[in-house]
Amino acid sequence: MLNLISAHPLPFIIALIIGVATGWWIWANRSHEDAYEDGEPVEPYQVDPEPVPEVDAEPATLAASAAAGAGAGAAAAALADSGDAAKGEKPKIAAAVGEPDDLTRIKGIGPQLNDLCLSLGVSRFDQIAKWTASDVAEVDKYLKIKGRIDRDDWVGQAKILAGGGTVPDGKPNIAAAVGDPDDLKRIKGIGPKLEKLCNSLGVMRFDQISQWTARDVAAVDEHLGSFKGRITRDQWVDQAKLLADGRVTEHVSKYGA
Repeated sequence: MLNLISAHPLPFIIALIIGVATGWWIWANRSHEDAYEDGEPVEPYQVDPEPVPEVDAEPATLAASAAAGAGAGAAAAALADSGDAAKGEKPKIAAAVGEPDDLTRIKGIGPQLNDLCLSLGVSRFDQIAKWTASDVAEVDKYLKIKGRIDRDDWVGQAKILAGGGTVPDGKPNIAAAVGDPDDLKRIKGIGPKLEKLCNSLGVMRFDQISQWTARDVAAVDEHLGSFKGRITRDQWVDQAKLLADGRVTEHVSKYGA
């Protein structure tokens, strides 16, 4: 056999190639036929996906819940003006009787502080107007910025508002000047610019200043901007008493010409 192949190699090589090609053709057709059943292609095995769980709440319900949560957060922030208020505690003061007033009409009380006051049971002008020093101290404990009740004279303003009056915008709640304006520049520490500011606040006379209480001084001081603290530092009240009484020589001797 080997001698025959050696003597005629070309026919043997051709026959080998034909045999290999025939075998490959048979194998390829068998694989193609195996991929069909009854003439239809067989789909590969697939795993059904897990069902997606349904959500009971409607989108509108979810949105409402989110809005409610946001509202609760805002309310908590408004009440967080003081630690005691955040705990739900209330000052020990006489309760308001009647419908709530608009406390933002009191200068120094904005919307957020108004909400805090309502949460503390403070809701009417006539209620605040009757506060004693102990009532002021009791409520003051619940405010983030201590002392603002006296500083902004809530009680004085409330008395005016409870009586049907109005509190002038941008002016301290002090007794009005009666008579022609004095030359306030004669008070050491008051120059032309500060005198103009005082006049705009209704401060115009020596006898007016001479009668100021500590509360009046604080009320005016809050409107002096960069001049804040000058009333006490330069002793306006004492100077005004001397000038109002006509004791000019004594004033010059003590404070200078």
